[in-house]
Amino acid sequence: MPRPFRKRHIYHIPHVSCFGPTMMGRTTQGNPVEIGLDELEALRLADYSGLSQEEASQLMGVSRPTFGRILNRARYKSSMALVNGLHITITGGKHIMAKRTFKCADCGHTFSAEYGTPRPSECPRCGSLNIHRIDSDRGTWLSTERGRGPCGKGNGRQRGRKP
Repeated sequence: MPRPFRKRHIYHIPHVSCFGPTMMGRTTQGNPVEIGLDELEALRLADYSGLSQEEASQLMGVSRPTFGRILNRARYKSSMALVNGLHITITGGKHIMAKRTFKCADCGHTFSAEYGTPRPSECPRCGSLNIHRIDSDRGTWLSTERGRGPCGKGNGRQRGRKP
């Protein structure tokens, strides 16, 4: 019996779901390449955000080898579409939309909102506008330290440092 499928955590929903080449008004031949949301998230975390596979796999809630397989599959599909001039469609799949946590400063109520949705304007319990994001889940996948790049090695400038 196979292991149960683990849903992947997704932090970003794309604004568009289809990409394709334009060739002077003609459409391309061939079936579109389907890239899942989990594959797009793997590309975003590893290639766009510059995270290591270990860090990205923890964010997506999968093992490091599984993340590597998802990433390789996404890279293969996107390169195949680019080389052959095919359309790319982004499809759903089994995933969990990651959430950010907020706390009301007036009543102390904590509540969540999915990434990709607007920031809540008021507390759902008391209606207060005095809500704040809880720091425990803020900036967990991007470096927020001053002077550090996505690899955590700094920005290359050594001005103002004393030995």
